[in-house]
Amino acid sequence: MFSLVPASDFCRVPSSVSVVATDEMVEAARIPTCVMPHGSRLNPAGTRQYSACVMDDLMVEIDTGKFAVSRRFVLFTKS
Repeated sequence: MFSLVPASDFCRVPSSVSVVATDEMVEAARIPTCVMPHGSRLNPAGTRQYSACVMDDLMVEIDTGKFAVSRRFVLFTKS
């Protein structure tokens, strides 16, 4: 079993989501995402994880089977 944990760097540099193997409590993978990923939600099937990107005005979607970002959503368009 795995847990996906956003790991924010508060220096405004790109960060990641860590994939933690919960049986051993070790980092199994690190997925580059965006600046300051925050929060973590799974879809009902557990196949996608979502984190908001505080400094990028994005939301990233992670494929939990591939441990990779599958999509990025723009949440705000600057005018």
